[in-house]
Amino acid sequence: RFSSASQEIYTSQANVPLVRAYISSSSTEGASGEKKFNINKKLNLLAEVSNYRVSEVRFSWSCASFNLNVSNPNNLRSGTDSQYFVVAANALLAGAAYQFRVETQEIYGGSSSFALVDVTTNGPPILGNCSALPNQGLALSTVFQLQCREWVDDDVPLSFKFSNRLSSGAWAVVSEFQSKSFFNTLLPAGSGA
Repeated sequence: RFSSASQEIYTSQANVPLVRAYISSSSTEGASGEKKFNINKKLNLLAEVSNYRVSEVRFSWSCASFNLNVSNPNNLRSGTDSQYFVVAANALLAGAAYQFRVETQEIYGGSSSFALVDVTTNGPPILGNCSALPNQGLALSTVFQLQCREWVDDDVPLSFKFSNRLSSGAWAVVSEFQSKSFFNTLLPAGSGA
C-alpha cells in the first residue's frame, strides 16, 4: 500500500528595514585604539536605512544600557523619533559605556528591525597634583615654576593649561594647552595659582 499528501507553500522574502547606526560626531582614539567620546560636546548619532526611503520608516531611539534617561529633555537636543539623535553636551558621564538602540519600522507593512551603537566616554586624567615653586613671592618680580605631576590617563599625550586666580576671584590663563607639564612665569597680584 502507498499513500501520499502534498501541500504547496508560498514564501516571500521578508522586507524589513536594513538599518545601521553610528556616531556622526568626532571622537578621540585612546591608547588601546578604542574610540572615546568627549562628554563636553554633544553626541550626534545617525541611523541609515539602505532599502527604504527615510520617509517610509519610523525611527525610535532609546538607551539600551539604561544609564541615560532619554525622556528627560535636558539630556537631548533632538527628539527620539527621527533619523538623527543628539545627546546634549555634559549629559553623559565621564568614563562610562553606553549602548544606544534605534528601532526602525516600516510605515505601511509594520515590519521592523533595530541597530545598536556603543559609545564609550572619555574620563579626565586622575591622581595628579599641581604646584608652584616657590610657593610665595613678589607680584611681577618672582619667576614661578608652575608644574603638574603624576597625572594618569589612558589617552596620552596629556596637555596642560595653567591659570592664575586674580584678586577679583576670576581665573586668568597664564599658558594655553601645551605638552610640557610645567611653565615658568611672572604672576600678577592674586589669591593663588
